[in-house]
Amino acid sequence: MRIIRNSIIVLVLLAVILFVGINIFLGALGKSMICDRLRAQLREDVRIDSIFVLPPYSIHVNGFEIKDILSVRSLKIQPSISAFIFSLGGLNVLSLEGFHLDLVRETEQEFNVSAIVSRLQQMFPQGKQANKNIFFAKEAVIKNGEITYTDKVTGQSFSVRPLNCSVKTSLKDFRTRIELVAPFVSDKAKPLGQARIDGWLNFFAKDMDATATASLQDLAFFSPYFKEGLGKQIASGAVRLEADLNSKKNDLVIDCHLQADNILFAKNTQEASTQAGGVAFSFVAPFLSGGGGKFDFSIHTKFDRPRLEGLRFSGATFQIKPQNILEAVAHDKESREKIKEDFKEIGESFEEQFKDLKDRFEKF
Repeated sequence: MRIIRNSIIVLVLLAVILFVGINIFLGALGKSMICDRLRAQLREDVRIDSIFVLPPYSIHVNGFEIKDILSVRSLKIQPSISAFIFSLGGLNVLSLEGFHLDLVRETEQEFNVSAIVSRLQQMFPQGKQANKNIFFAKEAVIKNGEITYTDKVTGQSFSVRPLNCSVKTSLKDFRTRIELVAPFVSDKAKPLGQARIDGWLNFFAKDMDATATASLQDLAFFSPYFKEGLGKQIASGAVRLEADLNSKKNDLVIDCHLQADNILFAKNTQEASTQAGGVAFSFVAPFLSGGGGKFDFSIHTKFDRPRLEGLRFSGATFQIKPQNILEAVAHDKESREKIKEDFKEIGESFEEQFKDLKDRFEKF
């Protein structure tokens, strides 16, 4: 018994000495080495306040920052021993607290993170080399995060806060549980909407049971992003999309419910009738103006290759105001002939629009 007790004491002392030695190294040299490596890879200014290791084998980083882009108040990383044995980039835990991302749209096609994303793609190439850079986390958590979006093209800016996300995988049934809550607020702290996901999925069995909701309470705020497609500027309104996602043995069914309320379009605005879909939506706009509608549809596709296919419409209900119809439809012969031409153009534009949308989803 005495030998066993002495052995335990020796092992504990060695563990303490090991952890103290690692933390001294990280504080003296490790922090600067990691920052230098990241600066070289990302070509951005990287800073770390402190880094240390706690038993049994978790790495804690405080004050991680990529200048003007990303900051994390507290970062916890716990490597996976089994993944390390098989030369995979696996983690048991990846936890970010006080996460903040500044996303800026500089031009129509460029963002402030475009260069970093391009370099990360070079570091982790796709295709034949992808298997050598497999990365996964058994548990990934974001607590009290924030994403600030600034659009220099439209002049809009808003935030997603507080962003809370949890992705946890159970080794018992291989189900990955996902919980996401992401409220949208303006720069004046006005609520704009929210996105929420709650459910689970199994990548191996290709099963899934989840719900996803997205709502925009102030469509006028997001009007610059809808104007090109609608052909009109939105003055007010709200929209909500609810989706139930269920998959069994790779057969994925997405039941969707779309509801729009109190839609009003700005008058005397230049219509983008030359844009794809502009004619169709410009014609529908007067019927919805001052009202709204409900629309139910289902998408039948595959879990491992989701596409916009098997689209089935359950029904639609529109809240139509008679005065809007009278304003939209003229009674003289010339206007009726014009409406016939518009309907023909509407049909062609819808056909073009859905063909383009289907092609994009197939490529995705």
